[in-house]
Amino acid sequence: LGLQVPYDSYAAAQQLGLVNANGGVSYLLSSGYGSDSSVATGVGIALSNASNGTPINFVGWAGAVPVSAHKANDAGWYPVLNGASRGGSTAAGFTHYTTQLSATLARLPGQTVTAGKVDAKAYVWVKVQ
Repeated sequence: LGLQVPYDSYAAAQQLGLVNANGGVSYLLSSGYGSDSSVATGVGIALSNASNGTPINFVGWAGAVPVSAHKANDAGWYPVLNGASRGGSTAAGFTHYTTQLSATLARLPGQTVTAGKVDAKAYVWVKVQ
């Protein structure tokens, strides 16, 4: 499971040093960040697993999914059952699971905050192997 930032958010995150060596992005930036004067700067959306508070990276635009689990997490890819709870009954061979994520608007490290709007989206990817 991965949540990918739009390309413009990825490019802005790269300029701010928010993309790690494995292509994962630590904060989702608002659409128009750095180019639209009505958009707040110095802030981004951080994700965490609601069940245990573990920070979650967003998937960037670096390409293939890393092979090792550690690098996959750094790149924004997580096992779909991480922190998931089993819900309801099993019917027709299917089991229902629920995962809760927390999104927090946060100050970016080393940045000055300026007031403005925040409008961001991310793409949800589920990779089946």
